[in-house]
Amino acid sequence: MLIRLDSSQRTPLTEQIVKGVARLIQDRVLRPGARLPSIRHFAATHNVSKFTVVNAYDQLVVSGCVRSRPGAGFYVSRPCQLEETAETEPQADGARDVLWLMRRQTNQKCFRHRPGSGWLPQSWHEENGLDRAMRELARRKVDGLDSGYGDPLGYAPLRTHVCRLLAEHGIEACPKQILLTGGVAGGVDLVARHLVRPDDAVLVDDPGFYQWFGHMRALGAVVHGVPWTGEGPDLERLEELAKAHRPRLFITTPVVQNPTGASISPGNAFKLLKLAERYDFRIVEDAIFALCHPDAPPRLAGLDQLDRVIFVTSFSKILSPRLRVGMLAGHKDLVGDLADLKLLTQSASSEYAERLVCEVIDQGSYRKLRGRLVARVQKARVAAIQRLEAFGLGPADDGTHGLFAWLDVPGHADTTPLAEAAIERSMLLAPGALFQPDMEPSPKMRFNVAYCQDDSMFRELDLLLNATARGGSRQWAGAGRPRREARHPVPAATGHHP
Repeated sequence: MLIRLDSSQRTPLTEQIVKGVARLIQDRVLRPGARLPSIRHFAATHNVSKFTVVNAYDQLVVSGCVRSRPGAGFYVSRPCQLEETAETEPQADGARDVLWLMRRQTNQKCFRHRPGSGWLPQSWHEENGLDRAMRELARRKVDGLDSGYGDPLGYAPLRTHVCRLLAEHGIEACPKQILLTGGVAGGVDLVARHLVRPDDAVLVDDPGFYQWFGHMRALGAVVHGVPWTGEGPDLERLEELAKAHRPRLFITTPVVQNPTGASISPGNAFKLLKLAERYDFRIVEDAIFALCHPDAPPRLAGLDQLDRVIFVTSFSKILSPRLRVGMLAGHKDLVGDLADLKLLTQSASSEYAERLVCEVIDQGSYRKLRGRLVARVQKARVAAIQRLEAFGLGPADDGTHGLFAWLDVPGHADTTPLAEAAIERSMLLAPGALFQPDMEPSPKMRFNVAYCQDDSMFRELDLLLNATARGGSRQWAGAGRPRREARHPVPAATGHHP
């Protein structure tokens, strides 16, 4: 099967492949049941990367033209007619790029090793109190669950709990300033839909969380990256961007940033708030990983008291990634507008899920689990970084914390091909380019320390690195042959859990 591809066209190669295969199916050159070429073979015969072919095949599966048989390949399922590309479709190009990792994270059972995952292992969520809470809710008769959508702001007792949790970090808020959402993404979506219009500028961390890049571009915003340093955002560059583009929003993770694990310094936090006031933009503070910092630095929302800062976080990282209960805190007038928008676009969030989280908090399980997980992440981070650095990766920057290690991979100016090769070894990796707003090649890789604990993963990583080393000349040290003396001693548990 040959498809004519032209890299000089403005149409992305992925889209050319999708249209070409769909045309062959529609013309019945490829009939139902026919097997498509393997990803490796298609890439070789068409002189494109396997990464491009994987994205194209994924889109064909989503369209229904093709079905995937694990371990057997891709097969034509039925004739299909894909819609012609609209003139506005290029706005979604970035979203399709960042979806590469998101799709694979939602299908993690296909991978034996998952150091590129964004979540904690399922086993770490055991004894999270959810089973007990569900039994208790089922035992009791719960009034109001059989009719209506519930309060647009969300379940009131849980919002009261949220106010108490925020107060621990110096953020004073009343329940009417709290909006419960479908995870952090649900909160950011409401804020962006309310404040951002097509062609508005939005600032994001660089490197930063890839979902925000695709999400903002899907809404028609123009995304600009603000470089991160050991002290937080590069404020000189941020001011240059603010002067030139007058952004509506800056979406940032100031404490235990994803993917670097760095945190903003108190001095830079004050300066950032001053810049937001001077150039009239709002800050969305994504605090999803902040609990992993052992010293609980001040939150932007605490310094600002929810004037320009919109604070978003979630219970999902602690309890379960499939329990989509998040929260948003902001100025009372803004939260009222967002609650109206929530009614228009979502009707309501799940009150049953919110009651479930509230029950876990009432039983005391949430605080206990949070404390155990923070201590476990700290211990896993030290052990994982020691082994990754011994492999010749990194080094990790001092003063970083949390679930992720952001490391150089020597010999790889772009780690994307490494991630492609890892798929064939049933390993999920997170290449650095996905965390760059412009998808620039990067020698970095994000490692989830919770999945970097077993010998089998390091043996597979050793084989992968040796197989993909530039020119085949670099020999990597295995887990039992350290290249460096470990720089990070194992810390004692602090006992403080933000």
